[in-house]
Amino acid sequence: MRYFTKYQGSILILLFLFFHASCGDDQRFSMQYGKGEVYPPDQLYAVIEVPAGKSEVLKFDFTADRLEPTGDTLHFLPFPGNFGFMLRRGAFDQELTRTDHLSCLVLSSALNPREILPVFPVGVLMMEEGDNREDLIICIPESKALQTLPIRDFVDFMTEYEAVRFQIQHWFSNFRGANAVHILGWEDEDYASRLIEQKGNH
Repeated sequence: MRYFTKYQGSILILLFLFFHASCGDDQRFSMQYGKGEVYPPDQLYAVIEVPAGKSEVLKFDFTADRLEPTGDTLHFLPFPGNFGFMLRRGAFDQELTRTDHLSCLVLSSALNPREILPVFPVGVLMMEEGDNREDLIICIPESKALQTLPIRDFVDFMTEYEAVRFQIQHWFSNFRGANAVHILGWEDEDYASRLIEQKGNH
């Protein structure tokens, strides 16, 4: 059910893309937040495809290394968060690996398309459309400057921000049509971490 093309296998994105983007030599990627910070080897990252509040659907074209409009526009409310996909460390320090088919929603103010930022998961929304299963990782930026919701884990999400969780669930249930997407349920950040590890090793 993913709006963007599902690529087969894990796709490697070399860390030098970060370097070039931060130096202004490459306009395809941007890492404005988290530069200069020291993160653990298992740090997770998100690549933003569609900013929060936007309705134009974009997808990442890995053959051209850039985002391309799909020509599709949501006939619904705009995206409730920053939509994209997950990256994790690969087997070698210089590699970041796209986790196979794992979409994410970063909860913050609108970010730029192509933005790459360190994040941490706080839950997973599990969905199904027809025979297609989709797991959406809900993330919070590591950068405090970007954190609009002080959520640290799924318990916070479920108790302090239940209304936000309900809005996300309701949006994804209906953005393709009334109840077109079946919501299977929610899982916590530990499930998200296991899922990311599993997908990243494919």
